[in-house]
Amino acid sequence: MGAETVTTAAKLVAAAAVIAMVFSLGLGTTPAQLAWVLRRPGLLARSALSVLVLVPLAALLAALGLGLDRRAVIGVVLMGVSPAAPLVLRRAGQARGNVSYASGIQVVLAVLAVASVPLSLAGLSRLFPGSRAWVSPLDVAVQVGRVQLLPLGAGMALRAIRPGWADRLARPLERLAFVLLVAFAAAALALRGPDLLRVGVAAWAAMALAVGASIAFGHLLGGPDPDDRTVLAVASALRNPGLALLVVQVNFPGQGVGQVLLAYALVTVAFLAAYAAWRRRPGRAA
Repeated sequence: MGAETVTTAAKLVAAAAVIAMVFSLGLGTTPAQLAWVLRRPGLLARSALSVLVLVPLAALLAALGLGLDRRAVIGVVLMGVSPAAPLVLRRAGQARGNVSYASGIQVVLAVLAVASVPLSLAGLSRLFPGSRAWVSPLDVAVQVGRVQLLPLGAGMALRAIRPGWADRLARPLERLAFVLLVAFAAAALALRGPDLLRVGVAAWAAMALAVGASIAFGHLLGGPDPDDRTVLAVASALRNPGLALLVVQVNFPGQGVGQVLLAYALVTVAFLAAYAAWRRRPGRAA
C-alpha cells in the first residue's frame, strides 16, 4: 500500500470519526441548549471577540514575532483564523464546562465561520500580498455543514423522534468515534512524525504562545461563571484543522503547510489536557 493510499485512508477515517462524534453529541443535545447563548448577548459578543478577533491576532503576532519561515507562518496564522472546531462540546464537557453554552457556541461559530474565514484571508492578503490566500464562503459553508451542522442536526432529530434510541446509541457511537480518532492520530504520527521534527523550535514556541494566549483570552472573557469561562477557553483554543487544510489545498498545495497544522493541533491537545485537569481539580478557583 503506497503512502498516498495510506494518507487518503487516514483522512477518510478522520472524517468518519469527527462526523460520528458530532452525531453522538447531537443525540444528547436539545434545541433549548442551542438557544442558551443567544439569550445572553453580552457573553455571545465576548465569545466572538475572543474566538474571531483576539485568537487570530495572537497567532499572527506569535508567528511574526518569532521570525518563523514562510511555511510555518502560513500554518500558524491559518489555524488562528479557522474557528469552529467540531469537538468544542466534547472538550468542554471533559473540562466540566457549561454544556448548554458549549452546544450553542459551537453552532454559532460554525455559522460565523462562513463569513469570518474569507474576510480574515482577504485582510491578511492585503497586509501580505506575497502570500495571498482566499476561500469562497460556499466552500466554508459546505465544510462546516458536512462535518458539523448536518451530523449535529441529525443526532438532535433522532433524539426528538426516538429518544430511547438516542440514549442507547450515544455512548457506543462516541466510543467508536474516539477509537477512530486515536487510529487517525497514530497513522498521522507514523506518516508525518519525521516532518514534525523539522517544523523547528521557533515554530513550536509560536504555537505554544498562540494556544496559551487563546486559552487565557477565553478564560478571562468568559464572565464570572467558572463553567462559562471553561467553555470559552476551550472554544478559543480549539481551531478547525479541516478549514485550515481547505485553505491550504486551494492556495498552498505541496508546500508542507499540513505538517504545521498537525503540529499546532498536537500543541492544542496538550495544552487543553492540562487546562482541563486544572479545571477539574477539587476546589477549583473561579
